[in-house]
Amino acid sequence: MAQREIRRDVVIFRKWQCVDQRDVGQKLVAVLPDLDLATAVVMVLPHGGVTVAEEICKPHQLPLNLVFVRKIGVLSKPENAIGAIFDGANPKVVDNHDIARQVGLSDQKVNRMGYAVLSEIARRKALYFHGLRRPDLKGKTIVVADDGAVTGATLQASKLALKGCGVTRIIMALPKAPPTALASLRGLVYDTICLYQPTPFREVGNAYQSFRQNSDLDVTDALERRARFLSAQEGA
Repeated sequence: MAQREIRRDVVIFRKWQCVDQRDVGQKLVAVLPDLDLATAVVMVLPHGGVTVAEEICKPHQLPLNLVFVRKIGVLSKPENAIGAIFDGANPKVVDNHDIARQVGLSDQKVNRMGYAVLSEIARRKALYFHGLRRPDLKGKTIVVADDGAVTGATLQASKLALKGCGVTRIIMALPKAPPTALASLRGLVYDTICLYQPTPFREVGNAYQSFRQNSDLDVTDALERRARFLSAQEGA
């Protein structure tokens, strides 16, 4: 069977047609390229897109993993990231210069704010993967799923975090994002697929008929479900 391929930037719907995060994941599955257990891993930024990512995993029996990136925000613009930081041997801050300037923050201040949240990343990593084995990423196709993007800063940081893991291809899978966020990802990832590109763009959750914020428990439950399923498959 010929593999489905997608162009580097794809927007599927002219209007929003998704009910909730599970519905989003199922619609993304229908337009993603063919994925194989031996060569693909679905990654998600906790907490946001874990429900979307789990739905993408199911049809192809794929492993689920986390990319540890933390949005740097300010109270006056809670949806808009002024930057993001990714964890790893050499943590790095990705600045959203335009939004930082709008709220009067220098690059140096954004960097300090980023490094201040590394402790939260460490907490989440210890909580989510307690007793679980993380999938190997070297040589794999990575699908990074989220429940929406506003600025693209956390997704840019995700790409940089994955770059050092030896992956062969990165596909960003999004339900909705503004044109500016999609433009910021060009040249950074192999493919970006987005179901809907609203103009103007408002909050991520405002178009869903049912939108719930995922908790730490939702993330750990999803990881454990995928780990149990794959372990059962290996033992079958």
